[in-house]
Amino acid sequence: MKNRIATLIASGLLVAASVGAGVVLPGQAVAGSRASVQTNDTVYFEPAGSGQHIRYEGGSHANDVTVGLDGNGDILIVDNNAVGMTATSPCTVDGTGTQVTCPKTNGPLSSDKVYNITLKTNDGDDTLGADSVGNVTGTSMPIKVTLTGFGGNDTATATAGYVWVVGGDGDDILTSGPGVSGYNEYIYGSAGNDTIYTDGSSTDLDRIYCDNNLDLGYTDTVYKENQDIIMGYPHWPPPALSSGCDTVYSS
Repeated sequence: MKNRIATLIASGLLVAASVGAGVVLPGQAVAGSRASVQTNDTVYFEPAGSGQHIRYEGGSHANDVTVGLDGNGDILIVDNNAVGMTATSPCTVDGTGTQVTCPKTNGPLSSDKVYNITLKTNDGDDTLGADSVGNVTGTSMPIKVTLTGFGGNDTATATAGYVWVVGGDGDDILTSGPGVSGYNEYIYGSAGNDTIYTDGSSTDLDRIYCDNNLDLGYTDTVYKENQDIIMGYPHWPPPALSSGCDTVYSS
């Protein structure tokens, strides 16, 4: 189940959505072994593509993590369930151990700027949230946020900004809020009985994947805006597999 997004990337279906320097596709953002489980949260500030990537790795507790901006316009990641979060430079941890602040840029070069932020929780019933984090420094390109629930019955909610939502295995509740004009957002339910909501405008187009119709016995329900698109999973040889979205309501 967890390799489906990588399959989408390999198929070329998502290439067009990655236009823009430093954009990391969900399959790239969530890649990595889960053999070693972290006991607490860590935020990494690291190179990715032609820019910088802020990556939150949730610990083994039930994560309750959000990302947005603080009063100074810096990136703020908060996990109210954390005990002693850690972070790599130039990010800093506050005195409570529950908040990490990162700058949007770490120097004068284009490669010093943050283009992507990923929140990836662990197995378990986690809560993830994202508000708008604004644009890449000195550009009109929005910073892309990816919320990844991985395993468990997760709730992932995007209230604003350019956000992709990945449920992972489990019975998830996924919400894509108003996005950024001209930037298509993607929602992946994956395995489980998922409920997906989209909310936007005619210029905010969501592309929705439930399961791939091979997850027999799962029931997915979608509440979407009229302009949002239910997608099928790529398959070779054609045709593409069904989207797996069992019940769809449009408004």
